[in-house]
Amino acid sequence: MNDFFEYLLSRYPLSRPQDVVKTLYQCFYGAGHAVDNLAAKARIEEEISLCPEASRTENLINGYCRYHLGREDNTRALALSILFAKGASFPPTEGFNEALENFRAFPFRSFTQEEKEAFLAFYDAHGRPILSHSDEYKAAYGPHYRVLPERCARLVRPLADILLLPKTKPIVIAIDGRCGSGKTTLADLLAELLGASVIRCDDFFIPKADRGTPSEINLDYQRFRHEVALPLSAGNAPVYRRYDCHLDTFSPCSCPPSPYYIVEGSYSTAPQLTKYYDYALFCDVAPNEQQKRLLVREGVNGWKIFRDKWIPLEEDYLSKYDIARRCDVLI
Repeated sequence: MNDFFEYLLSRYPLSRPQDVVKTLYQCFYGAGHAVDNLAAKARIEEEISLCPEASRTENLINGYCRYHLGREDNTRALALSILFAKGASFPPTEGFNEALENFRAFPFRSFTQEEKEAFLAFYDAHGRPILSHSDEYKAAYGPHYRVLPERCARLVRPLADILLLPKTKPIVIAIDGRCGSGKTTLADLLAELLGASVIRCDDFFIPKADRGTPSEINLDYQRFRHEVALPLSAGNAPVYRRYDCHLDTFSPCSCPPSPYYIVEGSYSTAPQLTKYYDYALFCDVAPNEQQKRLLVREGVNGWKIFRDKWIPLEEDYLSKYDIARRCDVLI
């Protein structure tokens, strides 16, 4: 926590006690209140007109960040209001009381200990209300931002792009990327925001008996094309066979009609399939973080299989087809 306080001191040296407490509140409660989408959109549009600089994301702690509005956000107000409302619904994290005690003990140089204690006493006496920034902070830094979970902030640009796509037929979105990069989590969040149906590429793995050499990509493109891509291109909800790689069996599956469909998984944006998509996202992850996540998800033995077999195959595919560069946005 002290490192975070040092950051606040260096970045916002004119902060008053209420500004620090407001920031701490944001780190544990996010927006901290219910959000009306239409009102939020109107307010965001108003604030964007006051922002001459480019937007930027400022990480806080506990997975929250501040998305500072910028001049390019004039087409993103709807997406931002949707993400702001979603972020406000996230459950709070524990530790706010401890953070206040850490603040009490930390020697801020922009105000005295007496000023700090007086504000904390006022804050407690008034039931810890939602705070505004101090006049000094507003004058010095002109804050125009929204507090979002980091996972929501990553979606500002792609969600805005997708909402602007013409809706003459169902919109099909692909999410490709490295294993352990968060493709499934991202697809589920985006599906919730859009009311989309999700189709998993894992359901189109090639049955064990039909797999070729180890260098071949383990995805049945022809089956995906006939059962999913072509029906979607015709504006129809797909009905397909879902392959279970653990049981090595198929089961029927149907997608409910939707204005949006998300195709999620490794190999989803291979050249054989890209013409069927309206938008594509690429999820990346650093090797050390990938290992950490796969160890948690797959266990030690599962991680070794990924390390020795699936990751090398995946990296060959990503490199051969320059997948990241071909996608619309990198997450």
